[in-house]
Amino acid sequence: MQDTHLLIPRSVGGLTNERTNLKVWMTITLGLYHNVDALLEALTSQDCCISNDAEWTMRQANFIVSSEISKVDLVLASARQLGLRRDSHYGNIFDCGIGRGLQPCSAEIAPQLRRQYVNQPEGEILRIVARERITDEKGRRKIFAMMQSEGRPYLDTCGGWTEICYRLDDIFVWSLPRKIL
Repeated sequence: MQDTHLLIPRSVGGLTNERTNLKVWMTITLGLYHNVDALLEALTSQDCCISNDAEWTMRQANFIVSSEISKVDLVLASARQLGLRRDSHYGNIFDCGIGRGLQPCSAEIAPQLRRQYVNQPEGEILRIVARERITDEKGRRKIFAMMQSEGRPYLDTCGGWTEICYRLDDIFVWSLPRKIL
């Protein structure tokens, strides 16, 4: 499959969510791969490091790969941008984003974003807000995280609901509802 669907982030001229004043950061394409193995192969062909937890999560029955091609608009928001005033647990950040009209991401968005966000700055860590309950092998709630380190893209998981207190400036990826005209 050709990589004609790779997109660079757009920070100007995008749609805006009225309740948060956040613009669409990037639009990605889902449905490019028909199963988890094909998606994992695409990631490894891009020299992506995939943690054991991330791969295990992707191989679970509740991890669904879209069968139809669709576009998803994504926004970035820190806890501070969502109106929180101190470091917070993921559950608080999740509730605050939902209250401001943002939508959590389907689990497939994390590896698809990792594959399509080819120009991620070194050291940037993005945490993907999950719609489905994602757990590790021990049943601990997790969310996907992606970063660029030493010139290589990484896909991993990190603590979910109450295990970790995130800083005000940690960045989270949300999906933005598309308006139907």
